[in-house]
Amino acid sequence: MTSGVGPRPCHALVVEDDPAICSLFRTILRREGFSVEDCRTGSEAIARIGPDGYHLIVIDLRRPETHGGEVISYLKTHHLQVLKTVIVVSADRSVIRGEYPEPICRFLSKPFDIEEFTHLVHACTELCDREAAAAVNR
Repeated sequence: MTSGVGPRPCHALVVEDDPAICSLFRTILRREGFSVEDCRTGSEAIARIGPDGYHLIVIDLRRPETHGGEVISYLKTHHLQVLKTVIVVSADRSVIRGEYPEPICRFLSKPFDIEEFTHLVHACTELCDREAAAAVNR
């Protein structure tokens, strides 16, 4: 994954409390060229997220501690541009369809297909790459 302005490191954050699903996301993202960090709680995610820290964030909405929606709200308030690189994951399709409008990049329903997740990763990073190239060309 590189932008049109030259290679860049690609960093991803996975916010998922289920160790098996977290491991699967890590494996897929590493295969796609990302360095990956993960955390189990929304509070830990909020502490780690900055405006330029991650090129992709995968957030499971249903969390035992801080709900993923609280992480999204934090991003809307403090790092709006980061929402363009977020994939929201939830088993509740109604939440995915209506509660979180743009500018969140993509939504993934559980259970999910690995190819679908990989496609969403590419869609988010391509959007990020296009915007980076456009910013350089201004």
